[in-house]
Amino acid sequence: MKFVYVITGGPCTGKTTLINFLNKKGFHTVEESARLLVKEGILKKEDFIDPNKRDYLQRTIMNKQIELESKIPDNKITFLDRGLVDGIAYYWILNLEPPFELINACKNRNYRLVFILEQLKNYQTDELRYEDVETGKKIHEYIIKAYKMFGYKLIFVPELSVEERCNIILNHVKMDLKMSAVNLNLIEQSLLK
Repeated sequence: MKFVYVITGGPCTGKTTLINFLNKKGFHTVEESARLLVKEGILKKEDFIDPNKRDYLQRTIMNKQIELESKIPDNKITFLDRGLVDGIAYYWILNLEPPFELINACKNRNYRLVFILEQLKNYQTDELRYEDVETGKKIHEYIIKAYKMFGYKLIFVPELSVEERCNIILNHVKMDLKMSAVNLNLIEQSLLK
């Protein structure tokens, strides 16, 4: 059985910082696909702003996300820096129709919980986060809409310190596992590995 939890939200919500924090605590984490593809040299920073490559870009990210999620181990709590469903929101923001294979793949996902991080007040761009504040807010709204469309329970995490956000998330994970009659030792086992 897989125990997959998504940490998501629009640009500049602290997802990657929180994912890195959870990883340092010993949890299995999956890096954001887009950033990983740039690190691997498959995508270039310029690809993200080229209007002629929008569909190619999103399909490349989708395929990488599917690949990464297929490698998630059983019986290990895993946190994703964005889930596959985020791709729907990015198609919408680009005024593109999400492809059938993305919609179908999203229907077949079974994330335990989806944590939506509220946007940080100090919005900053970087090599991949090129959107302005208003576009970032719109992406955030589309991400919420996309996950709701697939029936996910969303947990909104306010802007707090990374430690406080982590505690909120881990408390929800414990409740989720307890309600599912899953052995709570999974959290302790995740911390030991």
